This record gives sequence, C-alpha cells and structure tokens, in this order.
Amino acid sequence: MSHGTLPRAYRLGSSRIGILMTVLTLFSLAVLGPVLSDGITPAWLKVLLPVFFAGLIGRAWFTAHRVGTFADARGIEVRGFFRRTRFGWAEIQDIRAQPNPAAARQPLAPAAIAYVYGRNGKRAQLMCLDSARVNVAQEVAALRAAWEQGRGTA
Repeated sequence: MSHGTLPRAYRLGSSRIGILMTVLTLFSLAVLGPVLSDGITPAWLKVLLPVFFAGLIGRAWFTAHRVGTFADARGIEVRGFFRRTRFGWAEIQDIRAQPNPAAARQPLAPAAIAYVYGRNGKRAQLMCLDSARVNVAQEVAALRAAWEQGRGTA
C-alpha cells in the first residue's frame, strides 16, 4: 500500500459533537427539572434519573468521538453510533459518491454522500465522508485507489 493514501480517518467535527452534547444536556434538564421539583416523584427516582441522564450524556460523548470511517491496510471500517462494520478490501465491490436526495429539502445537508458496496451487494454509508466535511470526489478517488491495490487479483 502506498503510505500517501492510508491510513485515512473521517470523523465528526468537534462543533457537531458540541451541538449534540448541548442538545442532550438541554433535553436532560428539561426532563429532570419538573421531575425533581415536584413533590410526587419518589426519592429513588429522583436519584436514578440524574444518574441515567449523566450516563446517557457520557456514553453519547464517548461514542461521538468514535463515529466515522477509517481506512487502513486491511480495509474500511464504518463506525456508527450503534453498529460497527468492517469491509476487507477483497469484500468490497464498489466505492462511490452519490447525490444526497435530502440536500434539495435541507439547506445544511451535504450535496454528496459516499457509500461502500459489500460482497452481498448491500451498501453502507461511509460515515462523515460527505461534501459537508471533505472533498468527496478526491477522497473517494483515494479510497478507490487503495481498494484497487488492496483487493488483489481475486
């Protein structure tokens, strides 16, 4: 493999993680405020709910720093909030960017999103590899070059 193309990592930006944490914190406070201030809620629930929301926010913060697409000598790994998928170079059928249909309705949505197609023909979105974050055409070309080197003759 060429050292100029790999490894590659595409992650959530710190501003997006900050927005996510702000939204979760405000939601938690909106839920906890009335529950903790009323006289009806049992004491055990007043202890359990803040612990639950603190755990939820901590888990979201930890997971948000791991979300992304990572390419190395073995293949491409896509890490979402709930699932992690690895594609070996030999398993990949195609890597391509496609227009995002949501871009027509949402002004902040990326115009193009990159996908990887596995051996079974199903596609997986390459997290954080979109036109809002990177030059998609350039990055897809770099991943395709690495894929062509890494897949072998099979």
